[in-house]
Amino acid sequence: LRGTNLGGLDMRRCNLSNSDLAEAVLTNANMNRGKMPNCRFSGCLMEGWSAKSASATACNFDGADMRRSKLTRACLSESSMMNVNLHGADMSYADLSDVDLSGGLGDWGQPLETGSNLSYVKMRASVFTRALLDGVNAEGGWGPEASFFRAKMRKGNLGGGDFDSAGFQLSDLREANLSGGSFKHCDFSGADMRGADVFKADFTGADLRGTNREDIKNWSFCKISPTTKLQGP
Repeated sequence: LRGTNLGGLDMRRCNLSNSDLAEAVLTNANMNRGKMPNCRFSGCLMEGWSAKSASATACNFDGADMRRSKLTRACLSESSMMNVNLHGADMSYADLSDVDLSGGLGDWGQPLETGSNLSYVKMRASVFTRALLDGVNAEGGWGPEASFFRAKMRKGNLGGGDFDSAGFQLSDLREANLSGGSFKHCDFSGADMRGADVFKADFTGADLRGTNREDIKNWSFCKISPTTKLQGP
């Protein structure tokens, strides 16, 4: 199926396990509830692709155009999604545990400045446990109650996003941009936030214990409340 044009087709409940669809056209294709583990979707044109409640674990989506995809409750865990464009996609309640959404590594093994595009993506209650999100652009993202436990988000952009009640425990947020974001009641306990920019970020009721606050940029300009946890066990 490599390079095949499947755009607009209704393929609900399809079984494409272990298929090679690299560089295929899947624009507006419907694969809801499909079974697609270990597939190759690298370089695919997938704008408007629908894979609600689908199983696409351990797949390769590197470089795919997935703008405005509908991935509600999909399982994409352990997939490679480097340099993917997910602008405007709906990933609410999806499982992206151990997914690589980074831009890869440059010289000396350092993460590249730009990772995948998750700008204005809906990710309510999505799971990004241990995901690689270095350099990801999630500006304006909507991720209340999402889980970023132990996620690597170095130099990521969460500016202006709504991540109320999300979990960032033990995550790597070094040099990340959180400016203007809403992080009310979030759990950042144990997160590494050295060099992160929190200008006008809202941490009302958040747990910020153990977050290297002395190295956070623009700390004096963020919003905290009497219920914000800054010290203690």
